[in-house]
Amino acid sequence: MEELKVTPADLKGIIECGRIVGSGEFGIVFTYKDRLIKLDRYLYEVIKNYTGRNINYELDKYYEYETRKFFDPEQIQELSDKQKNVTLTKLPEGILSFKEVSPQVAKFTPGIIIPYHRDHKKLEELDPRDQKTVLIILKKLLLIVEELADNRISQEDMVQYNDFDIQKRNYNILYKDTTPQMIDMSGYFVKVGNHFYDAKNMYRELGNMILDFFVLGGIKAPTYSVRENITTYEENERLIMDYEEKTRRL
Repeated sequence: MEELKVTPADLKGIIECGRIVGSGEFGIVFTYKDRLIKLDRYLYEVIKNYTGRNINYELDKYYEYETRKFFDPEQIQELSDKQKNVTLTKLPEGILSFKEVSPQVAKFTPGIIIPYHRDHKKLEELDPRDQKTVLIILKKLLLIVEELADNRISQEDMVQYNDFDIQKRNYNILYKDTTPQMIDMSGYFVKVGNHFYDAKNMYRELGNMILDFFVLGGIKAPTYSVRENITTYEENERLIMDYEEKTRRL
């Protein structure tokens, strides 16, 4: 696992040179050379907006109550170690650590280094009427999920809905041509090592995604499918086969 040691001033310079490519409720992702850095959203704002001379004072205040454990370096180490056996998903590559700060601040991991999937699109941007491309991507996603499960990794936040509106869905999946990439492979919703129990939730997330493409493509979903109960490879495979069969008839 790579470790990039930075002073607060270094990190401010990295932020100013980078370009934001994604943001969520908790994190900000921005470019760093040929890769990406993900920071705690609030730490990003502290570093980026501070203009005074004593930034260490601001960081001491920020980390005062020791509740800012946004990244777990042990999780990143475990994922990095598994990369040699995971060929279909690019896992986090390293962590940031502070230098020239107080012992209080030095205990925290301010950010992580992750792969940059340049020129990829978000899966929710894929036209659901392009059923040939959808089918290829779904089949490849099933293999991705299977490989992660075989390596005791589970991404349990693949599907997100805004106001439970299927039209406003967000997936932690990117794609280029017909090749998907799973992203956001760290944090609370990624289970690895001692936190991995089974892959049921990951398979359920994939099943929900497949059913989304049924609905959005105007295809009648199979009557046997219940979103909460699609928890295995075989159940997802059956859904994909149904999708393939029904699109073939159109």
